[in-house]
Amino acid sequence: MVDHMIRDATLKLVDLRRQSIPDLTLHFDAPPGRYDSDRDTVFFTGSTGRHVVRCAISREALDDHFGADGLEQKGRLEQFRKNRDIIEKMIKAKYLEWPIEEAGFMLLKTSDVDKLKRTLGKGRGSRAKNRPG
Repeated sequence: MVDHMIRDATLKLVDLRRQSIPDLTLHFDAPPGRYDSDRDTVFFTGSTGRHVVRCAISREALDDHFGADGLEQKGRLEQFRKNRDIIEKMIKAKYLEWPIEEAGFMLLKTSDVDKLKRTLGKGRGSRAKNRPG
């Protein structure tokens, strides 16, 4: 019943992961992604049931790992849509299993992608791989 911002700040302070909270997960209902040219990211949202989690993937991650290199905003959004399932799995794994970087916000960076591919590929990150659908 604690506000998610307070929960995340407390977990960060004591160096615990969100996966330590029973039944906490991150869901995506496929709201459209938006390109933020000021931050050079594609933004989308997830939810923990009661709370919205702002999510983003950097332009560099889209360019380096998802075939968007050299594309304009429209092309980057299309590559995001084509790869949305794996991007969401990576965001979910990072959200639950990694140290908290910022309460209520998840950014998938290019340096995160290789680590998450290895983790998800080894069958770890069980919450991420057991996502329905």
